[in-house]
Amino acid sequence: MAGSLSFDLKEFQDAAIKYRGPLLKLPSLALKDQLRYMTPRVDVRGTELVGSANARVQLHPYKAGKRQDVNLDVKLRPLTTYFGSANADFEPSSAISTLLGHRAAQAMGDALKSTPTAREVIALVGKGVGEDLSYALWGGERNEAGETTHDLFDGFDTITDREVAAGNISEANKNLKVIPKISNVNAVDVFKEILYAMHPLLRREDCFLFCAPEDADAYNEAYCMTHSGLVYNDRYDQVAVEGSGKRLIIVPLPEKAGSKYIHVCPRSNMLVGMDQMSDQERIAVEKYGPDVLTLEMRLFFGVQFESIDPRRMLVVQKTA
Repeated sequence: MAGSLSFDLKEFQDAAIKYRGPLLKLPSLALKDQLRYMTPRVDVRGTELVGSANARVQLHPYKAGKRQDVNLDVKLRPLTTYFGSANADFEPSSAISTLLGHRAAQAMGDALKSTPTAREVIALVGKGVGEDLSYALWGGERNEAGETTHDLFDGFDTITDREVAAGNISEANKNLKVIPKISNVNAVDVFKEILYAMHPLLRREDCFLFCAPEDADAYNEAYCMTHSGLVYNDRYDQVAVEGSGKRLIIVPLPEKAGSKYIHVCPRSNMLVGMDQMSDQERIAVEKYGPDVLTLEMRLFFGVQFESIDPRRMLVVQKTA
C-alpha cells in the first residue's frame, strides 16, 4: 500500500486474519470510560448464571448431637450475551486519506512518509462498530428484528424497568429509593438520603453512584452554595457523597443523561459480558462491488446485575 492510495484486497484480508484478536477488541474499547467502574466477563456466549449464594449457620455452645437445618439462599440471574453482526461497507481510499490527514495534523513531516497500513484502515472502521455500545449499555432493548446496536441486548436501565415492574426491585424489598426531582437547591440533601437508604453492608463497601451528568452538576452546585465556609471544601467538583467516608463515588455518565434511574453498587455487581475467546467471533474483509470493501464483524455482548439484593445494590428512581 505504501506510496499510493490504491489498495489490494488480499492485504486487507491478511491483516484481518493476522490481527484478529486486537481488532475484535476494538468495539469494547469504546466502553473503556465505563468499564473502569464495572466488571467485564469474557468467554460468555449465550447465557451464564451469575448471582449469590448464602448460608447462615449458628455456632452455638457445644451440645452433643445437636443439629440444625441450613437453608441455602441461592439467587441466580442470567447474564446473556447475544450474537451480533456488523457489515460495514467502506472505501479504502477515503479511509486512507482520513488517516493521512490525521497524521499530518499530529506531526507534519515524518508521519507522511508512510501510507497507512491495511491494519490501520480496518481499525479505523472497526472502532466505529463500538460507537453506540456505550449507550446500549444502559438504554439498549433487545429486539431480534432490530437493525441497530440499541436492539442487540437489554441495557441496565431496561433490566431495571423490568425488575421494578415485576416487584423485584421495590421499596418493600429495600433495594429501591424514590426521590424528588434533583435540583441545585436540594441535591445535597437528596444525595444524603440516598446514602442513608443504602443497606449497612452496602455502605461498608466502595460503591459507585451511576448518575446523569445533570445530577452531578446539581450536587456540585448545591454543595458549593451550602459548604463554602468549610476549610476542607477546596474544590468545586465533588468526587464522593458527603458523609460516605469517600466510599460512595459519584460517577456522572453522558450515557445516562435523561435517565430516570440512579444505580448505587460496587464494581463487581455491574457485569458486562463478551466473548473475545472463541472462534465464533470473527472479523473478515470481503469485496462485493467496485472500489468498496466490506468489513464483516461478529461479536457477543450483554449486561446484567450480579445481584439485586439490597446488600449489593440500591436503585434510585427520580420522580418526573
